[in-house]
Amino acid sequence: FVFPSLYEGFGLPLLEAFAVRTPVLTAANSSLVEVAGDAAICVDPRDPASIATGLLQMRDPQVAETLRAKGLARLERFDPAVSRERLGAELVKAAARSRADRSRRAS
Repeated sequence: FVFPSLYEGFGLPLLEAFAVRTPVLTAANSSLVEVAGDAAICVDPRDPASIATGLLQMRDPQVAETLRAKGLARLERFDPAVSRERLGAELVKAAARSRADRSRRAS
């Protein structure tokens, strides 16, 4: 999947590619670098030579397979169920701290 976007709000296209085990080449800018992590080849989207070099790297079967595996692993980081669980746990902790603070102030 080749996505040398000049701007992307979140990076959902990368996650979609990771989900179907597709190696990714993307731009080294905006949110794409953060979403991609080490699971994609990041290039300068304004430099044709950088894009061409990245495409040549992707043709290597070992590189492609490594990117597929890293993409699946990276995808787990953005799983909505995991995010909900983490958020829920943080909210429970925050509520407990708030109750403890109110108890201390009332004492």
